[in-house]
Amino acid sequence: MTHPVPIQRTVIRSTAGATARAAARRAEHRMRMLAIPAALLMLAAIVLAGAAHAQASQAPAQAAPTAVGDTTRGLLALQRDGRRASATPRPIDGPVAETSYQRYLDSFRHPIPESASERERLSRGAGAGASDAPRTR
Repeated sequence: MTHPVPIQRTVIRSTAGATARAAARRAEHRMRMLAIPAALLMLAAIVLAGAAHAQASQAPAQAAPTAVGDTTRGLLALQRDGRRASATPRPIDGPVAETSYQRYLDSFRHPIPESASERERLSRGAGAGASDAPRTR
């Protein structure tokens, strides 16, 4: 007995339909590939927001008040002891150093004003409306 030969079915599809399906598969693949970084970004944002919230809740409710001048004294101490000084020397060139030093020397030729209002009066030469009496604060 001979076996019958199976009949192969051939499905005829148009090339336009195949192209459209291929384009749809590529678009779906792109969407899946974009969804991964978007999900990672959202996860990172959630983690960072949680860390910021935890850090904010651990911070003291109010910073201790600083006395007037504490920050300036601290900065001057850093400058004085040299712990934060640069290891790279930065010398000033000759002409620049000479000009700077001359400006420093010239600053001693003028009196130091008590306040900004006195500085304005001195610069105007005690002109119209300027009072000779020092202003009180």
